[in-house]
Amino acid sequence: MKEKKLNLFLLITLIVGTIIGGGIFNSPTDLILKANPLAALIAWIIGGFGILMLALVFYKLAIIKPDLNGGIYTYAKEGFGNYVGFNSFWGYWLGAIFGNIAFISLFFKTLNSMLPHQLSPFGCFIGGSIILWGYTLIVWHGVREVSILNSVITIAKVLPLILVIIIGITLFQPHIFSVPHWTQQLVSTGKTVNLSQQIGQSMSTIVWCFVGIEAAVSMSRRAKKHSEVGLATVISFVIVWSLYVLVSLLPMGIVSAPELSTSSVPLATVLSKSVIGSWGCINY
Repeated sequence: MKEKKLNLFLLITLIVGTIIGGGIFNSPTDLILKANPLAALIAWIIGGFGILMLALVFYKLAIIKPDLNGGIYTYAKEGFGNYVGFNSFWGYWLGAIFGNIAFISLFFKTLNSMLPHQLSPFGCFIGGSIILWGYTLIVWHGVREVSILNSVITIAKVLPLILVIIIGITLFQPHIFSVPHWTQQLVSTGKTVNLSQQIGQSMSTIVWCFVGIEAAVSMSRRAKKHSEVGLATVISFVIVWSLYVLVSLLPMGIVSAPELSTSSVPLATVLSKSVIGSWGCINY
């Protein structure tokens, strides 16, 4: 039976879905605690340029090294030998395991915030195990099938973000975004922090946001056209960078920095400022 391959759309949704996790929902609060809005914008431009260079490296490697189709660790093995290749593969696998744990934890944290009676830790453990094993069974059934499921989940994640962006644009107020003394003092905490420190502190959040950009490379042997692996990586970068910049910066022009810095659900706080009102805000 001929193996079903992944087309460009499935590769793009694979990367976008892998990169966009729970971090995007807390990114406004994470950044406002480290940098003022204009400094965060500069950090996104600098960090985005760096990640774009990485995406272009993957794009070029997919063209000149089409035989290296076993995942990102094959580049490490080819360049530095078996020992480095093994450790690269093991580290990548370990990172994926911890990523699944973080996802399940965030899922049940959010679920408990909406339930009248919270699930017990044991109940969360059972529920998380069912989700993980259910997804594993789908993967065993076929990579294309799980990629289609992933594309549905990715679209479900992106649509609410687009809603927040549209609402955010209508509510954006430049005078809230452009804070005084932004190169010298954090408006969220009042601490004296210069511009270079703000940008440097923001980079840890920005770089972390793009963990998973190598997802298409890991699935390159299952792509219909190997040339589409690099193209999917670059397109996915543009989509994710645009979403992250808008989602993290627009709230800084809607909610005051002190309020945003203490918000446990920053995007819900943004929605509460709109016509949706308190209906769109989860109270913990």
